Amino acid sequence: MIELSLISLSIAIAAFYISSKLEDDVFSAAMGFTAMAFLLLNLILAPWLLKIVGIAILFAVSSLNRWSVKNFRY
Repeated sequence: MIELSLISLSIAIAAFYISSKLEDDVFSAAMGFTAMAFLLLNLILAPWLLKIVGIAILFAVSSLNRWSVKNFRY
């Protein structure tokens, strides 16, 4: 199961990277949808410890981003 989780995570990361580099809106949206689908698949296939760590990292990054935006506005 961990192998399938890592494969789906690598596909999702590649799709996010490609969608950020594309100029065409349709293909960028399609790659974004592909990335989100593979991230969802990764959450289904990943062991519990990786799920908890991944979600904790997302919450930590979002709270740091909110703090930096709130304190450094002009």
